[in-house]
Amino acid sequence: MDNADLIWILVPVYNVEKVLDKCIHSIQRQTYTNWRAVLVDDGSADQSGHICDAYAEKDSRITVVHIPNGGLPMARITGIKQIDDTGYCFFCDSDDEMPSNALQLLYEEAKRSDADIVCGDSQRVVRKFTVSKGSNLACFADPRVYEKDEILSKLYLSCFGGGGFPVSMCGKLYRTGLIRSVMLSMDCYPKYFAEDLNVMLRLLPETCRVSVIKDPVYIYRVGGGTSKFMPTFLEDNILMYNIKMRMADKCTSKQNVRRLVGIEMKNIVVSYLIMCEKFHCYPAGSLDSEVRAVLARNEIAEALTMLSGDNSGLPGINQPLLDRNVSQICCLIRNKARKDYCKDLVKKILVG
Repeated sequence: MDNADLIWILVPVYNVEKVLDKCIHSIQRQTYTNWRAVLVDDGSADQSGHICDAYAEKDSRITVVHIPNGGLPMARITGIKQIDDTGYCFFCDSDDEMPSNALQLLYEEAKRSDADIVCGDSQRVVRKFTVSKGSNLACFADPRVYEKDEILSKLYLSCFGGGGFPVSMCGKLYRTGLIRSVMLSMDCYPKYFAEDLNVMLRLLPETCRVSVIKDPVYIYRVGGGTSKFMPTFLEDNILMYNIKMRMADKCTSKQNVRRLVGIEMKNIVVSYLIMCEKFHCYPAGSLDSEVRAVLARNEIAEALTMLSGDNSGLPGINQPLLDRNVSQICCLIRNKARKDYCKDLVKKILVG
């Protein structure tokens, strides 16, 4: 492996002291040994930053950067600024892990296919139990190399709510020069949500070749979701709606991608209102006033014009949204929030 390329591993870290050791150990156990890891401590309030420092003191391949809390996108940008265009780059979230042969599999395929991006499958685990050894996405049923035209006509569709390609930044190996160029030229970022999608929307049109392999190269720990109201959820997703509409012309799929984006925005709005009701947190003052404030947004009004023939999401919600029937919308949202309560309680017990 004397002539092997360097692989940078970028890990944003925030309040994960209970699982951070597992993540870093999985990096150190890689059978591909020519790697360097950059751990970006995003203003952690627990011992995560100290844990990172302890590993860096013992392993010269690990570098730590401490920054004030700014969210995952800013942590990743900070990490990408610490490296040069050498070799390849891999992203790993600090509450997840990598199989020991992940980098080896990805790198060997990158060299074989001369791909700009190599995408592998992911396992899902709950605590110590594997609940899924792979995803059901269509691309993994037919692993192969995609050239430029197919990237834009098939894979890129996933960025707009369709298709069968994972939009997560994790579980992929990138040419470092390509991913750095894209990430350092982005003009806007969501703060906490859809940060992976924001990058993939800009990255895939700049990519000449993507190779998909069926092997699992990432271990995603289920249960990292928040248990509190997320105030930037709607704003981040409206930002992404505008970016997707701006990028839609680059997708050459025969599907109407703008309609897919509109339907997705409708479902995001419903999820946001359910979240407001679950946590009894209404920035506009009450659920009724929150519904009115949401419906007044230009992007949401535009999205609602694209719902013809749509039956996704919360049953019965489309017509009240189209009619601006606030009382009926509130009734449906409250009923859904009550039904979700028991499901969330069971999930909390099982996942912890």
